[in-house]
Amino acid sequence: MYVRTRPKDNVRVVVTKEQADEIDEEWAIASGTHNDFLAKKEEIENERKVLRKRFGKEPSESDVKWGVLNKQLITHAQDSDWGLYRNTRFEMAEILRKEIKLKNALQTYLEVCYLDLNGPNNRGGMNDPELLKEFPPFDPKNSAFLAPGVVDRVKRIIEKLKLGRDEVKQMFVEHNSRIEKSLKLPLSPETCWTSIDKEL
Repeated sequence: MYVRTRPKDNVRVVVTKEQADEIDEEWAIASGTHNDFLAKKEEIENERKVLRKRFGKEPSESDVKWGVLNKQLITHAQDSDWGLYRNTRFEMAEILRKEIKLKNALQTYLEVCYLDLNGPNNRGGMNDPELLKEFPPFDPKNSAFLAPGVVDRVKRIIEKLKLGRDEVKQMFVEHNSRIEKSLKLPLSPETCWTSIDKEL
């Protein structure tokens, strides 16, 4: 069951998946984003077909969403839209947390923190070297931040898993060393850990 607020009378209701989809579409029409809604719906259905063929059975909603998010990651990386890339990784962490895959969720939230401290920006496919010097894809001096909501999730998972500070640091550095190399980030995990350690 799902909870939605109907646009016609602003009443919160408990509904089925199909009814929730209908209400979501009504909101998209009301807000003028119906075309985006339909494009996203088509993307989800295409991924569902691909996974159904691969698995030989109906995929779960999480599997479908994960597949869509993976494709979005590739697109965002190709376009140097690192802020959007970061948001997609956050959505993936949320899926892992809801599936109670807490260690994997923690790693992914810590990756989001690492990206945030490197100051991710969206560059929309811009590849002019001179412009990129002036407007870099990652700018820790001007764009770095730590989102309180992400830090809060990290704290809660650490508590549930009963992890010590050294274990979390090791996880952060090991996981994000790979991210540093693949994305060529300006700040190392060791440098960023100091900022995160203060918040935990």
